[in-house]
Amino acid sequence: MYTCFRGYNYKWCQLFDGSSAQLINYTTRHDHEFGCMAVLNGNPTAIGGDDGSYVETLRSSGWT
Repeated sequence: MYTCFRGYNYKWCQLFDGSSAQLINYTTRHDHEFGCMAVLNGNPTAIGGDDGSYVETLRSSGWT
């Protein structure tokens, strides 16, 4: 599963499972353009970006 940020503020994301993409209803609090992605405890995690060194993890309740 991959997470991609899109849009003019790079707070929206979509999940891609290898065959289809799904837009996620949750937005991040910070802009992650030029940031990195990782998996933390099985959850997509955004690290850094234009807004600074913020780390946010996608959980079933949204980004934390």
